[in-house]
Amino acid sequence: MHASNSDCSFTAAARTAPSSFAKARYERARYSVSLVALSALLVAFSAEAVQWSVSDPGQGPYMLPANDSGANQLSAIVWVSGNQYYALSDTTRRVYPLAIELNPNGTIQSATLAPGILLSGADDPEGLVYHSATGGFLASDEVGPAIREHASDGGLVQTLTLPPVFQNIRLNLALEGLTRDPASQALWTANEEALINDGAPASFTAGSTVRLQRFDASYAPNGQWAYVTDPLPGDVSNPGRDVESSGVSDLIAIAGGDLLVLERASGITALRSRLYQVGFAGASDTSSLANLDGADFHPVSKTLLWSRNSLYNFEGASLGPTLEGGGRSLLLIADDGSGLPQGLQALVLRQAVCGNGVVEAPETCDDFNTSGGDGCSAQCRTESCGDGVLNNSGNESCDDANQIAGDGCDVDCQLELPARRCQEAIFKAARGYGFDRLKALRNCRDQLNRGRPLFLDAAKTQPLTDPADCAGEYETASRITRAGLKLRNAVGERGRCTDAYVGLFDACAENVDGLIAANGGSGCLQTSHDAAVDRIIDDQYGRALQPTESLLRRCQQAIAKAAGKYAETRWQALHTCQVQLLKGRTLFADELRQQPLV
Repeated sequence: MHASNSDCSFTAAARTAPSSFAKARYERARYSVSLVALSALLVAFSAEAVQWSVSDPGQGPYMLPANDSGANQLSAIVWVSGNQYYALSDTTRRVYPLAIELNPNGTIQSATLAPGILLSGADDPEGLVYHSATGGFLASDEVGPAIREHASDGGLVQTLTLPPVFQNIRLNLALEGLTRDPASQALWTANEEALINDGAPASFTAGSTVRLQRFDASYAPNGQWAYVTDPLPGDVSNPGRDVESSGVSDLIAIAGGDLLVLERASGITALRSRLYQVGFAGASDTSSLANLDGADFHPVSKTLLWSRNSLYNFEGASLGPTLEGGGRSLLLIADDGSGLPQGLQALVLRQAVCGNGVVEAPETCDDFNTSGGDGCSAQCRTESCGDGVLNNSGNESCDDANQIAGDGCDVDCQLELPARRCQEAIFKAARGYGFDRLKALRNCRDQLNRGRPLFLDAAKTQPLTDPADCAGEYETASRITRAGLKLRNAVGERGRCTDAYVGLFDACAENVDGLIAANGGSGCLQTSHDAAVDRIIDDQYGRALQPTESLLRRCQQAIAKAAGKYAETRWQALHTCQVQLLKGRTLFADELRQQPLV
């Protein structure tokens, strides 16, 4: 299993997974769930997932002094409306009103804490949801663990019933995050790291499998999915621990029913905070699994949207208002325990749009289009040698999805000599075919202009009345057929071009027969050159003239002759340029030789 792949599961076939994390997890699998049961557990999310992006407006962490509020060790933040938020302290067990003024780009102009409201019955509250209908709160507590509903004055209203599996918590690694989907009113929570029966805590080489638990609007459990955290940073001091060093620290419900997950991990030199978008397509509902360690299931997928190393221990996250510049405000809040700073981090959440010219994580490029082969793929991911996409702007002449020499495409995605010879043979033969067809059609049109009768059949019973039908004139058609066979022989003779070689470069087909059929009568190479030649003929000769229009016909013949010479000269010049480029010669677009032609 790999944390970011929704298509993998705990199965024997996956023992060959390349990462050390995957190997460690598979070794613990016991395959206790049958394939039939596994199929029944797969979740079908029919709606197409929306890809989100998180951007940093560039402000950096914003200090949040307690002033007279007494607020410290803030572990959660939730937006109410306008500039009104609440922050939750896990030590004072209070909810603090928090006024935050935002700039149009999402940066923080000011933030002020007010004295807090005590949550009755709370012990170590970590996650917070504002109940807009009552003005009260829901808080997840690591002790118990528990989720409690509180009135607006902090009084205890009720304690929700958790699935029994959550009694298997590790100390201080229980329910950190809590969020509510405003559309469905579904409530979500998650344990910070794996339950005792679900596997080991995170290590240097493997993450930890936690449970994303969903409740319906009446707070009844109605779905659960496995989420795999990241391995620990390489400099964490004590990986064999049951202390709070990594895991899921908060959740955010976003439009469309998806989730954002805030992961936090501590190292010696910094704390690492990451935001992931969760994908549920193909993931297994794990509600009926008593143990994840040793079970077959598909975890949710995860896509990294934002990452930062800092001295801020970001434990809480919340969406805020829509910004004037577009997108939603997204704020993180940092716990100041252990002498760390207390503060906020301003981010912006937007729907990622590939092709808008803005690089929005998880995009790695965006060149204002959604076409591949130009260095930036149709999914706005940077193309590179070995990815199987021919990158014309990256000076690749081939890309066979590997970087292995000896298969026609070398380690630098350049055609090797046999493949280059095939490419040059195709180029030369196709050019020859085009000239032969052009010559045959010109001859037909010239004879018609001179008034000679031509025919569509050798018996001369079907006169040619429309110059556009010259390709069907029996002598012309015979010449074109011979040109097609010559093209096929030039491409395929002595095994010069194999299907493997043709598939390497950017030809109009992936095999020899697709380029030109064995009978020389069809194929994309022939079709494309036919169209080009026909356009030249149309430009040269224009409309058909009547025999009585002798002066016009002479003018037309003169134009055709001059245009033909120009076309041939231009064609030859372009061919020479292309051949030189194929041979690796450096050409320039300016006389000063400062603008290389690529």
